[in-house]
Amino acid sequence: MTDDTSHTCRICGNREGNQPFIAREMYFGWKDQFEYFECANCGCVQIDRIPDDLDRYYPSHYYSYAPPANVSIPKVPAWRRLRNRALLGRDMPLSRLLARLARPPGYFSWFDGLELDLDARILDVGCGAGSLLLRMRKAGFSNLSGVDPYISGDIDYGNGLRIRKSSLADIVD
Repeated sequence: MTDDTSHTCRICGNREGNQPFIAREMYFGWKDQFEYFECANCGCVQIDRIPDDLDRYYPSHYYSYAPPANVSIPKVPAWRRLRNRALLGRDMPLSRLLARLARPPGYFSWFDGLELDLDARILDVGCGAGSLLLRMRKAGFSNLSGVDPYISGDIDYGNGLRIRKSSLADIVD
């Protein structure tokens, strides 16, 4: 491993105190080693050097490219929106009670301390066909989008949820 100052975060540009670690590819069983690091500033975990041949790790039959079985986005019940706002740290007595009564989706822990609301702009980079974004939309998040350069084409699920066949670099400019 290289020293932590050589790892520059692609999100915030931080170079100081980033913590490197090794992870192995296990999905296909090749066990190739990759160096990742966690940014000490923004907490983003990212690969240090992107492999030249990503097709080896993300072939056309990769699981996340398959469209989800249920793409309907029903109206989110008011009680669920209240519960989810409490889980995001919004201070409302009724929603706090609802949050104690119902188990939250697992991904809510990712938002701890971020002071998000259900209308926060969220971009899922490398989202495949958007299964996570669909689950988030069904939980009441309303301003979601995704990008993935390896899907076959743009996907529009309606209700404002759109996945673009592009990379992060294509939309940042």
